[in-house]
Amino acid sequence: MPTEVFINLPDSKKQLLIDAAFKTFCDKPYHLVSINEISQNLGITRTAFYYYFTSKEDIYEYIIKLIKKDFLDNYVYNQDKRLNLFEIFISLFIFLSNFKNNQKQNFIIDLFYNIGYNGEAELLEEIINNGELQSFRKFKGFEEYSMNTLEEKEEVLRILLSIVYHEVIIYYLKDVDINDALASLQKKFDLIKYGIIRNEELNNA
Repeated sequence: MPTEVFINLPDSKKQLLIDAAFKTFCDKPYHLVSINEISQNLGITRTAFYYYFTSKEDIYEYIIKLIKKDFLDNYVYNQDKRLNLFEIFISLFIFLSNFKNNQKQNFIIDLFYNIGYNGEAELLEEIINNGELQSFRKFKGFEEYSMNTLEEKEEVLRILLSIVYHEVIIYYLKDVDINDALASLQKKFDLIKYGIIRNEELNNA
């Protein structure tokens, strides 16, 4: 988390610092960015950087948290209806599609390559925990799905998240119409929903 000094800054100052840091991570992959470079783009000294953040990882994770909050607040929790699992991940794709053909696209691509198990788990935990709180009443819970344990729920969520990652990368890097991209995503989700084995085959198994 950022330091108390950063948290107590005026919102306009915080936004300037975050925007400059975000641009730094958009220009280069995470592993090539140095604190000196971040500080230079922020217009502050390396010493001053540590007044606001404890490390490069700290500011990077804070930017991810802001992106995640933007998605959840504006694409999930503000909806007029309760979303099911597939609608949430379709919304995630639509949210990420807005970054196509701008510098933020590079950040998202690099994030996908670096997010790892812990990053995925954090996003999924946010969806599970907040989604099932009665105060939100926006998320159709797991009662309508054939998942009996937390491990099964998490595994299905990771599968859906991986599909979104894959489709977003294709959409970013190829000349694909957004409607075609959404249709491709929906087709893959339908395979998850309805399976690939005919009902009569299941009955004979």
